[in-house]
Amino acid sequence: MKKNYFSRFFEVAIMVLALSLIVNSIGFAEKQDIGSKVNINKATVKELSAVKGIGKKKAMAIIVHREKKGVYENVGGIQKVKGIGKKTFEKIKDSLTVDDG
Repeated sequence: MKKNYFSRFFEVAIMVLALSLIVNSIGFAEKQDIGSKVNINKATVKELSAVKGIGKKKAMAIIVHREKKGVYENVGGIQKVKGIGKKTFEKIKDSLTVDDG
């Protein structure tokens, strides 16, 4: 009976590990292959996090800043967000917009 229990436990553990690897690889692929620009005035944490160079923490900071200070007049406005300096901005600016189109 013990052998069955441990055997089943390891099967489940391997399935969970495989599933987590699949989910993480899908997220990585999305981050690498974003096609359209993300509107920083309307985007959610998930949408902002899809931009290569913006993680969950920076995405939340962008949204908090937007909620406190109002909408961004231009993409360069996100440089006022803590953690987004010139280097980061140069990497992400082409993936961002403030326009609806």
